[in-house]
Amino acid sequence: MARNRNRQFAKRKRELEKKEKKAQKREKKAARASNPGGPVFMDIEDAPTSYKPTEDEVMRAVERAMRPQNAGAREARGRASANPRLFVGNLHSDVEENELRAFFVERGFPLNDAIVPRDRNTGESRGFAFVELAEAEKAEKAIEALDGYTFQSRQLRVNAAEPR
Repeated sequence: MARNRNRQFAKRKRELEKKEKKAQKREKKAARASNPGGPVFMDIEDAPTSYKPTEDEVMRAVERAMRPQNAGAREARGRASANPRLFVGNLHSDVEENELRAFFVERGFPLNDAIVPRDRNTGESRGFAFVELAEAEKAEKAIEALDGYTFQSRQLRVNAAEPR
């Protein structure tokens, strides 16, 4: 008998849940009908609260949104250029493009461009960079001089960049 009661209770519970869902659908439909063409906004209290970003995540998202979106244009410009591109590996995650440019210029290798790819989620450097030398004749000299050179306590790997 108890088993029967449990089944009846479960059945009533499912029926009530179905009725609630139908009522919610009707409310949404009515809201859309009263505001044709416009989105239906829910109150903040009704919003799902399963995930809330941390302050760090919010700050990274803001910084990523404010970063200039011309990196793709620079890469395209670098590929179209006749000047050699070098791959610089084993970089520290804090290295910025201007620091890398200054490092090359101090050693007598002026650059047209320096690109430090960043992780999409964290915004940190991915540990390598591509540089475009201003003078094509200095590419081999730069590879010989800077491959194995210590920069920010890391031993650099400098090679000719391979095309994609």
